[in-house]
Amino acid sequence: LERLDATQDDWRSFIQSPESVFEKVREGEFVGRVWLMEKVDAFLNDPHHHSGVLLLEGVAGVGKTAFMAHLVHLHNYPQLFAWQFPGDANVVDAIKSLAAQLVDRYATLNDYAKRDRIEDDAKESTNFLQNIIDRVARELPDGEKLVIVCDGLDEAGIGRNGNSFNLPRKLPKGVYLLLAQRPNTRRIEIECERFETLTLEAGSTNNQQDIELYLTDAALKPNVAKQLREHNYTDAQFIQTLKEKSEGIWIYLYFVIAEIEHAFVQMNVGVADATGQHLHEDLGALRHWRG
Repeated sequence: LERLDATQDDWRSFIQSPESVFEKVREGEFVGRVWLMEKVDAFLNDPHHHSGVLLLEGVAGVGKTAFMAHLVHLHNYPQLFAWQFPGDANVVDAIKSLAAQLVDRYATLNDYAKRDRIEDDAKESTNFLQNIIDRVARELPDGEKLVIVCDGLDEAGIGRNGNSFNLPRKLPKGVYLLLAQRPNTRRIEIECERFETLTLEAGSTNNQQDIELYLTDAALKPNVAKQLREHNYTDAQFIQTLKEKSEGIWIYLYFVIAEIEHAFVQMNVGVADATGQHLHEDLGALRHWRG
């Protein structure tokens, strides 16, 4: 659909860029998840369904946010991340951000391209997002989809309609939501043609293989490789040790690799001992990470 012409109005300031999320999850270092991408693609392209919700569940730190950020980076999907809009105090700002993203993309919403209009409806209308999504859906060309990514539903505020982020309670044809949250924290009720839940398990074969890919790349980083050479560690020892130590939790690895890169971990003590001594006390805090 045709993109709106620029106006002098500052309603676009409602849009929260995902760049800070990309930086936080190190999007530039993303590897693996081919199997998960295939599941998402199959879901979106299922010819038997024309709307749907795909809900990704997993414990904190297992990589949900990183994956959702990767989807946004690849496809430029409209998005909301609870890391940027945590809790009930920020739910109206989240609604304004998503609404402004849609107004910016679809000329059919041109009459919403006013700061006061977006602000007032976000605060006062229970069905604001529902209404604009319905309107976009009515104007979608055959075969085109509106795909929206929302991460951290368990930490997002509850909207006036009872859903996290005030997400619509019914999806029209052509609209798909890709959502992520921790297990057993569901706070959405959405009527759609297909609702599927995928579980990202820390100990799964797929997750372990993805971690091995990430550590293989990490071992090639100049500062990491230098430390490995200086302390007589092979790449295989490094990969296996941290793979076991992480227990499938990605954020643990991010912190450990950063520590090694900056020589905060004394590798002559032993990677396993050093990482355990230096970071294990903080693992509870690391597990609170939204990924």
